[in-house]
Amino acid sequence: MDCRELRDMVAPLLDGDLPAGRLTEAEEHLARCPDCRKFVDNLSGLPIPGSMSAPTIPEELWARLDKALDEEAQRPIPTRAHVRAWLQDEVRLNRGTALLYLLVLLLVVGWGLRVSRVPQPPSGGDDLMAEQADDAAQNPQHSQQALAPVSYRPVHQLY
Repeated sequence: MDCRELRDMVAPLLDGDLPAGRLTEAEEHLARCPDCRKFVDNLSGLPIPGSMSAPTIPEELWARLDKALDEEAQRPIPTRAHVRAWLQDEVRLNRGTALLYLLVLLLVVGWGLRVSRVPQPPSGGDDLMAEQADDAAQNPQHSQQALAPVSYRPVHQLY
């Protein structure tokens, strides 16, 4: 048996699942090869996942966890009245302040909509559109070329 063969069967060797003949060969190789012996010794010192025991949790931690869960269960569920009281007491938000915030918000949004509008063509734009319509009426072939159908083939058919 060479080093590669031993390393390929190290898991069955450590688990004790190796047949007797192969086990004898592996033991002979480990007696001759210090590198493989070191490799197997390092692996045999690792904990095996199935053999590890679950960690023990101290009773004090369980007691603290139970107490915290009981306290959380006793807390009232917030209602609209609770939220309103919290807003008035902690945030100091009354109806007048809320309306002022709403007015400012509406002004900001309105100004944003006013500023972001698409600019209109100059006043001569109507003449340009009429001119294009006249051109399309005089030259129907030109207008059909402008409206040529577009291919919607899936992308995978293009490559």
